Amino acid sequence: MIKQPIPKLETARLLLREFDSDDAENLYALNLDPEVIRYTGDEAFKSIAAATTFLADYKYRDGFGRWAVIEKASGVFLGWCGLKYDQITDECDVGFRFFKKYWNHGYATEAAKACLDYGFENLGLHQIIGRAANANTASIKVLQKIGLIYLKPLHCHHDEGGVYVIKNPNNSSIAFEAINWDTIAKTEHVGETGTSFWQTKQYEGLRIRRVDYSRGYFANHWCQKGHIVQCLEGSLVSELENGEKITLSQGMSYVVSDGLSSHRSYSENGVKLLIIDGNFLK
Repeated sequence: MIKQPIPKLETARLLLREFDSDDAENLYALNLDPEVIRYTGDEAFKSIAAATTFLADYKYRDGFGRWAVIEKASGVFLGWCGLKYDQITDECDVGFRFFKKYWNHGYATEAAKACLDYGFENLGLHQIIGRAANANTASIKVLQKIGLIYLKPLHCHHDEGGVYVIKNPNNSSIAFEAINWDTIAKTEHVGETGTSFWQTKQYEGLRIRRVDYSRGYFANHWCQKGHIVQCLEGSLVSELENGEKITLSQGMSYVVSDGLSSHRSYSENGVKLLIIDGNFLK
């Protein structure tokens, strides 16, 4: 498996870099301010040691995640900004959090725009979402400034809120393309037991994956996404929320639309799959 390096992003005023252990004190102080975390659902760290442990356990996925935001001119830690992938919903969101004294300086907008550009141009994401409580007008303004538009309502922790979205402007259609899976890096996803390895091709409204489950793999969540799944080698059992179990062996397929049948899979001896999902299954 190839571990992808974590890039640094630069703007006119800012450097966005991977978190390191030296950021623990700043992260602790950031979450101490109740106004900063008011709409986030997060709690303050109990100590700097707790923030250090959080950073040690923080995992970047496919070369991206939340970045520390540093003012280039001074080297000062301003807060954080970045992208986060939700495996259950198959969504990537942009988020940001800054010390209050750096609000209203355009830092959040500048950093978030850099994250969008990286997500679209380098990662090929087909869309990026943002979430904000309705009362959090400052964050909503940032999302709107970088091009996100309101999509749907959302119960945001203890507040009513909304989901905002922006589509990748670089993606519109798919030209003929042969996919050489040997050239596509694998990403590791730990299950309740065992591990799955993904190789992913992302297009506008379409995702194609080669997925390998290790022996004894058992998914760590109920999936509500729609898929077309083709078993290439081995076998797996998909358990539906109603208790029904369906065995898929080599040469077999299943299809399900988004939100219709919550399911989770396990494989006793390992399995190789081709999985296709996208907007056509909504």
